[in-house]
Amino acid sequence: MVFTSHLLYGLMKIQQTVKIQLGDKEAMTLDLRQQLFSETMNLTLHLICGMCLKLQILVLRKKLILQN
Repeated sequence: MVFTSHLLYGLMKIQQTVKIQLGDKEAMTLDLRQQLFSETMNLTLHLICGMCLKLQILVLRKKLILQN
């Protein structure tokens, strides 16, 4: 669930950036490319965070199972 929310957040941020820029009929400017790159990096970080959290949950589940 956490992984999915991180992914959706990153995708929504990219979509918002594109809508704002293209809604004003702007061309693919350097500024837009930089924003998209920044949002893509943000998405990547959210994906990594989501995967790390997922792994932590799996490890905690294993520990709980082994304790019982």
